[in-house]
Amino acid sequence: LMMKPHQLFAFGLLVAFPLLLLLVWHPEKGFQVFEDVTLQFPTFRKIFFPPSDTVSTDTSDLFSDVRDPEVLKRKQDSLRAAPFQIHYPHGDPSFLYPLFDAIQSLQPGKRAVHILHFGGSQIEGDRITEDLRAKLQGRFGGKGPGWLPAVPYVGSRSFTIEYSDNWQRHALYGLIDTTVQHNHYGALGLYARFTDPADSISTDTTSQHAWIQYQSRYGADVNVKSFRRFTLFYGYHRHPVELTLMGGDQIIHQTTLQPSERTAVFQYALPQARREIKLEFTGKESPEVYGVSLEGSSGILVSNISLRGQSGTHFWTQPAHQLRTMFGTSNIKLIILQFGANVVPYTTTDTLIAEYCYRFGKNIEYLKKLIPGVSVIVIGPADMAMKQGTEWVSYPLLPRLRDVMKKTAFAAGSAYWDPYAAMGGAGTIMDWVSAQPPLAANDHVHFTVEGAEKIAQWFYDALIKDYEQYLEGNKKENDEETR
Repeated sequence: LMMKPHQLFAFGLLVAFPLLLLLVWHPEKGFQVFEDVTLQFPTFRKIFFPPSDTVSTDTSDLFSDVRDPEVLKRKQDSLRAAPFQIHYPHGDPSFLYPLFDAIQSLQPGKRAVHILHFGGSQIEGDRITEDLRAKLQGRFGGKGPGWLPAVPYVGSRSFTIEYSDNWQRHALYGLIDTTVQHNHYGALGLYARFTDPADSISTDTTSQHAWIQYQSRYGADVNVKSFRRFTLFYGYHRHPVELTLMGGDQIIHQTTLQPSERTAVFQYALPQARREIKLEFTGKESPEVYGVSLEGSSGILVSNISLRGQSGTHFWTQPAHQLRTMFGTSNIKLIILQFGANVVPYTTTDTLIAEYCYRFGKNIEYLKKLIPGVSVIVIGPADMAMKQGTEWVSYPLLPRLRDVMKKTAFAAGSAYWDPYAAMGGAGTIMDWVSAQPPLAANDHVHFTVEGAEKIAQWFYDALIKDYEQYLEGNKKENDEETR
């Protein structure tokens, strides 16, 4: 049945009129249908008179009293760089000088300077870390990915990790296994076993076999692909376990992991650089395997340690002796703690923000106590948004959380880098989602690969800027001493 033009017009008006009424008289907070269900519609004002998000970027009036062109340029450059810089307690960048001293002293064959990058799902899969690592190893040398878990939740963008199907993974995050009666999960936050803990008291003498294989990915950075040093973190087993290191079909090395009631370490210098290694375990009882370290013999090493859902307050729940054992195997000079995003939706009052930051600060102090002299940089939350009605809006208390986290970092003797300010503040996550290519995912929280690259570049630039100023200061001191 064909409708005539005037009938189509009348039908259109009939449909459009109620919708127009909804736009005009629809309440800002929507219609509450049930106790926990609300219907939302865009309002007339938001569709036809959207608020302007334009912010003036003209800074000429800020320095109107400056006459010297060189001074004016320096002040303008400083203003442009301010959102990207690393912030220090009392503005004193010497908090990072132990790290810079170690980097300046790097020599072939000398122990690598190790950087641990802890974070939540924002860095999962080696995001951000892989770009930072590539830039640092490209400038200062270094090989390998650093610490890798035994049986990860998410694969790495740098290395594939394959394993036999008899491994059981236990983590301090995610769905926690309530049958685990201890808290020694290791620095990577998880461990794996290839036998049940109950097997340790069994009379069964049958040996079990399991394997894990690490192999660099084809598209990974050239420096991360190869390694010369191997470390295995394991422990808490009552019977010997045979470990065989394989390279393809060739046996590289064989050893026995003796029974241990604590966390133990096995280290081996490979006869030549490798891009893959396979671990074969044979024994009646599995040790707890916390992970490995694959590294070069010098330069920079940057480990990605992602702890999904964590907020950086779990460290002090881990036994000090276990963390000291793992930390003691490396020349750790910097810890990056990239946390805060996971508590943004829940820190809805100043009291909740204060409670979280108190616990976070105590964890920073705990780590610094375990690794005397280590430098710490806190990377706080970036801009994030939540759905409000039909629109995305930045979390209103995120700037407050950022400010208190920065004060907490300073009080614990740590530096702070602010991705929220670097992005441009509230509302910028929406721009990142709509960018081409997108810089953030549709959840308005996590970065895409391209967004992670940008964050890594900004942080690297800030770190290198302070390192070069440190070198310049050392040069001036040396020049003065030679006069």
